[in-house]
Amino acid sequence: MSSTHKKQNKNIALTCIDKDKNVRVYQINYHDKIFFIQCYVHVEKDTLYLESVDIEGAGRNSFGSKMKKVISEVAYEFCKEYKVLQIEISGSRRGTGKTKGKFLQVIKLKFETVI
Repeated sequence: MSSTHKKQNKNIALTCIDKDKNVRVYQINYHDKIFFIQCYVHVEKDTLYLESVDIEGAGRNSFGSKMKKVISEVAYEFCKEYKVLQIEISGSRRGTGKTKGKFLQVIKLKFETVI
């Protein structure tokens, strides 16, 4: 199942390319760099939870020191999509890299407003 979501930020596009119960696969186009996120999604009150997040494609090597900015901007787009003010992102067990086999720290972001 594929659906395109209209966004005000023309430099970031979230597209849900697969959906099965509460599992989603999103294609994310961030300033013409493409990556994919597979995760479990659920909303409780005003918080969106993206759990067991697995990311494929453009990553730290593509974004470098802007990685925190990328995460924040993409998280904001997810909050807009799900009409919430907070997001918690928890990763799955790392399969590669320096932290192979470990879980990374949970990312929690709260926005004052979501347009």
